[in-house]
Amino acid sequence: MNSMPYSFRMRFKLPQRLRIGIETDKWPLTPENTQPEISLRSKNQGTAISESIDLVFRGDGYASEEASHVAAEDLRDAITMAFARLRIGADFGDRAPKGMFTEAGLQYLQQDSSHQRVLNDVHGLMVFETDPPARFANVQADYVLTKGKDKFFEAVRLAYNLRERVPYEYRLAFDLFSASFFEPSADARLLMLMMGVETLLMPELRSAASQKHVQKLICRTKLALHLPREERESLLGSLQWLLKDSISQAGRKLALRLGDKKYLNLSPPKFFTHCYNLRSKLAHGYVPRPSREEVDNAAVNLEAFLGDVLSGPLLDKVSL
Repeated sequence: MNSMPYSFRMRFKLPQRLRIGIETDKWPLTPENTQPEISLRSKNQGTAISESIDLVFRGDGYASEEASHVAAEDLRDAITMAFARLRIGADFGDRAPKGMFTEAGLQYLQQDSSHQRVLNDVHGLMVFETDPPARFANVQADYVLTKGKDKFFEAVRLAYNLRERVPYEYRLAFDLFSASFFEPSADARLLMLMMGVETLLMPELRSAASQKHVQKLICRTKLALHLPREERESLLGSLQWLLKDSISQAGRKLALRLGDKKYLNLSPPKFFTHCYNLRSKLAHGYVPRPSREEVDNAAVNLEAFLGDVLSGPLLDKVSL
C-alpha cells in the first residue's frame, strides 16, 4: 500500500504579455528525488514554460488529502509574496467561471484514455489521489458576440446627426466602460464599471439646515487646539465633504435619469446601491467576500446601466 498517495495541482494563468524565462516544460521547486516533490510545469507537456501563460504547480508525495491541501495552501501564500516582489500578476482561478464535465462526461472520456483516470482541468487548486495517473479535461467556453450591422449603422448615424459634444467626464467614463470589456475577472469588471459611474457623479450641496450643522462642526474643530494639527486638518477635510451629498446619494440621483428601467429586477437607484455595496465589500476586504456569481451578475447589469447612462439622447431612440 502506497503511504504517500496524494497530489495537488494548482493551475494558474499569466497575463498575455508576461512570461517566466524557463526553457523547459518542468522546473523543480524542491530538490530532485526527494518527497514530497513540488514542480512548476507548463500545462501542455512539451511546451516550454517560457512559451506558456497557462502553468501548473504540481505537488506529489503526500500521505493524506489534508496534508496535500495544507502544502498547497502554504505554497499559494509563498507564491503570493514571491510574485508580488517580482511584479508578476497571476490568475489562480479563485473567481474564474467553473466550466466542468459531469461525472458521466468524465466516465465517457475515460473510455478512450488508455486506462488513465480523467479529472476536470480545474483552474485553481485541486487535490487528488496520485495513482492511477490522471489526465485533465476542460470545457472550452469561449464565445463571440456579434452586433448586427443594421443596429450598428442606425446608432452611429443617429449619434453623428445629433452633433452633441460629449463632456470630458463622459469620455473618461467611456474609457473605463471600455476597459471593463478587457478584464477577465468579474471583480475587476465591476470595480472598473463603478469607477466609470463615479466619474459622472456631481454631488450637490445638502440642505441649508444640514450645511449649517456641518459648518458648526467645522468651527468647533478649528478651535480644538488640543488635537494635533495634522489630525485637525484631516478632520476638517472630511467635514468639508459632508457639505455635499455622499457618493451613494449622488449615485441614486444619477440613476433617476434611467426612469423605470430595471437592472437585476431592481429600480435604477436600488440597483446602484446594490452595486455600490458590492464595490465597497470588494475594495475594503469584506469577509466573507461576495460570491463570484453575485459579482458577475451585478457586473453584467452594471455594464448595461453605465451604457444606458452614457447613451444620452440615444437611449430612447435606439432599441437593443
